[in-house]
Amino acid sequence: MNHPIAPYERLVPSLDGSPRLQRPLVYILEHRVLPKAAHERHPMLCEALAGETLSALSFQYLFFLAEAQCGSIPGWPVGRDKPASWPTYLADLMGQVSARRYAHGEQVNWVIRMPTPLASPEAHLVAIWGLTPRATEQAEPPRYFALERGTAPDSCYLCEWADGKHLNLGESPLLSSEAFDQRVAEIVGAPARG
Repeated sequence: MNHPIAPYERLVPSLDGSPRLQRPLVYILEHRVLPKAAHERHPMLCEALAGETLSALSFQYLFFLAEAQCGSIPGWPVGRDKPASWPTYLADLMGQVSARRYAHGEQVNWVIRMPTPLASPEAHLVAIWGLTPRATEQAEPPRYFALERGTAPDSCYLCEWADGKHLNLGESPLLSSEAFDQRVAEIVGAPARG
């Protein structure tokens, strides 16, 4: 069991009553901010993924959006109550994030390695399929997938967010970025990488 870093992490009871680590910032980023940013083609997400690699400065803005939502959680430090450890905590999480771009014909899939998941349902990887800076009438909306840690450390679940809903697509082994890209490409019916 990992020890929580107060005040950003806490232990909460799981369904069986045992303690479970909760990292609200990571959860909100992966389950609220990123799916919404992908579906709405948020300019900072598009900027973060505009090149061949992740723009850390633009992606950090998305962490700040998640942090703003954490402000409504009892005990979450806001404003002047934020400890001096906040920049170090955020830098540690950001240092674990990386992204890789995969081309499938005309389509692009971004696979983002998230901070190492410490508890379910934090994600090992997320994929944003079909993100373009601007929506056109012909463009399909981007799709958002996650490879989430299960309740056992070696179990994973493949999930998708669609129409504001979290869809569980079933159990999955832990996948590399390349294998996750291929799995997402199969789901969306895309051609092989090229």
